[in-house]
Amino acid sequence: MPEAPESPGIRGARIAAAMASRRALLLGALAAPALARAQAFPDRPLRIIVPYPAGGTTDLLARILADRMSRPLGQAVIVENRSGAGGVVGCEVAARAPADGYTLLFGNLGPIALNPALYARLPYDPERDFTGIARVADFPLILVVPAALELGSLADFLDWAKRNRGRVNFASVGNGSVSHLAGEMLNRAAGLGMAHVPYRGGAPALTDLIAGNAQAFFATGIEAKPHLDGGRIRALAITSHDRSPVAPQLPTFRELGLAELDFQAWFGLLVPTATPAPARARLVAAVQEVMALDEVRRGILDVSAEPVRDTPEAFTALIAAEIRRWAPIVHAAGVRIE
Repeated sequence: MPEAPESPGIRGARIAAAMASRRALLLGALAAPALARAQAFPDRPLRIIVPYPAGGTTDLLARILADRMSRPLGQAVIVENRSGAGGVVGCEVAARAPADGYTLLFGNLGPIALNPALYARLPYDPERDFTGIARVADFPLILVVPAALELGSLADFLDWAKRNRGRVNFASVGNGSVSHLAGEMLNRAAGLGMAHVPYRGGAPALTDLIAGNAQAFFATGIEAKPHLDGGRIRALAITSHDRSPVAPQLPTFRELGLAELDFQAWFGLLVPTATPAPARARLVAAVQEVMALDEVRRGILDVSAEPVRDTPEAFTALIAAEIRRWAPIVHAAGVRIE
């Protein structure tokens, strides 16, 4: 018995189905290389841009992470120091790098949260150009004074500074640095009127402090430790919210009644905003694995920082909040870098 002729409607549906199937196969073929690339990430070495010279705290922390991240990622992770202009040079390099997951920035409070208020123009926008992978360390500052002053507490120092108004200098590691802003915050909170003396780093600042040319300095723990151990300087208070494992014997400014000085510098890994989600997820997983290692946490504590395990979302939100928190502090201090 002869087959009934196919109706135009059935024939059209069959042709449409065949065309749809071919389109699906074509799209699958086109997507396959991209999917394979995403699944293969990383397939070559990565680099972490450090916007400061080798040997400093930022560099030391970055190298602690880089050395261990190579294991879960299966590729070498290389630290590249691109210093200059208060972190601007390195941040610009990272912001202009291909957003493929192979370039990360080891950022901190200064170039990410302070620079937008310090500079009239920046070649990068921290919120627009970067997204957080993980905050890895917090870094409280310690107010230190020369041991020769024989001041045993913060209250003693504040009383002495008020009695010697116009003759008290505070040192910093440079104009617009967090140590500079901390000194200005203490000036305003306690009504001291100390004069600011900038130095090119913590070592010369501490040398002049010990010599009596400056009477106060907000130092990092790693800078202060050898001089504290040697009895040349005395620590009075720390800026952390709670007592810090870096110096558990030290009272916080908050518990001493100066909550304005409740802050910490922080460090973390960022990538260009357009970095693909699969690459970001791989990097996040690698950092979380590394930050769970006791040896990494010990290494961070050894440089007087506090290890932190944070989510990308929390770190990105912190950056936005810190930019807004520090802008009025910078403006009140009258600091501007052209």
